[in-house]
Amino acid sequence: RFIDPGAQYYRGFHLLPWFAALILIISLMVEKIFIVNKKLGLCLAIGVIGITLFYTSRDFTKLRDINKDFYINYSRQFSVGEAARIMKSEKDTLFVAPDEWLVYWQADLNPASKMINFYAWMNKVPVLRKEVENSFSNSPPTFVYLNLVGTGFEQYLRDYTNLVRDGKLVNLYVRNDKFFSLNKEQLDQLKFHNFELNQ
Repeated sequence: RFIDPGAQYYRGFHLLPWFAALILIISLMVEKIFIVNKKLGLCLAIGVIGITLFYTSRDFTKLRDINKDFYINYSRQFSVGEAARIMKSEKDTLFVAPDEWLVYWQADLNPASKMINFYAWMNKVPVLRKEVENSFSNSPPTFVYLNLVGTGFEQYLRDYTNLVRDGKLVNLYVRNDKFFSLNKEQLDQLKFHNFELNQ
């Protein structure tokens, strides 16, 4: 089935019980063969270890960027939430779609409406779509975090600026009037976290 690029590096732990069972079964089989025929068992054990090392040596010897590898799980939500927290003022609101609720907590911002998330299928439900439309029409959120494109409300983001971090779009949208009213201290803090304006 489809796997998000890079996801295998931190979701692989789900396979650990199955991998352990595989190792156990192979070890028991080699042990049984070793009892019956020591030469065959030894050759089989060396063969299994050799094949394993051959197919995994690419990953062991590959040069990796440790900082990039460790930047996983909740790091993205922390960075996005921290940027919003730096820019926020008392009455500001946040809208997250489809779902990364930790951004609300990190940013310490209230949701823009009773809809704290918005999945793509919700765009096809008139009542839910109307709730979001009203939110963006009557009191547009100060910040929008769109962690998955295709939820259906991208059309409302014309008056927003998408932030860039480390040269990549992070899909944290800031209402233009808010972004251009930031003071120097806020801009410096954003720069400290490697955020910049997407021109």
